Amino acid sequence: MIDILIIGSGGAGLTAALEAKKTTDNIVVLSKTYPTQSQTCQAQGGINGVLKTTCDKDNVASHIEDTIKSAHEIGDEETIKYMCDHSRETITWLDDIGVPFSREKDNSIAQRKLGGATHNRACYSSDYTGLIILHILYDNCLK
Repeated sequence: MIDILIIGSGGAGLTAALEAKKTTDNIVVLSKTYPTQSQTCQAQGGINGVLKTTCDKDNVASHIEDTIKSAHEIGDEETIKYMCDHSRETITWLDDIGVPFSREKDNSIAQRKLGGATHNRACYSSDYTGLIILHILYDNCLK
């Protein structure tokens, strides 16, 4: 018997499966393609999040503003705010489950500026960030 059926095996679907695993073992992820063919793989440059606020004066409000502007103001502001408010914990979670983010000399997660950002806030893993994130999520789901 299936307790939870998840449609889609991209980053969101695999994350949902890992979260669902906390409550049941009867989970099925259904997808029309292999996980490595999902849109998550296209996120080569990095994943944005405000991790350091003391060094460069970056903050979540600036992240929200940059994201709305980059979305040409057609993104849902409430959803963008939620995403930006939770980006640090999301990146920390990805780091904890094994995503090999590039590192600074002090071993903190390296960040760089991507298009549309006013600060260095893109966490990356070489130039394969999305693909690597997806592989780590997939490996954790298979466990």
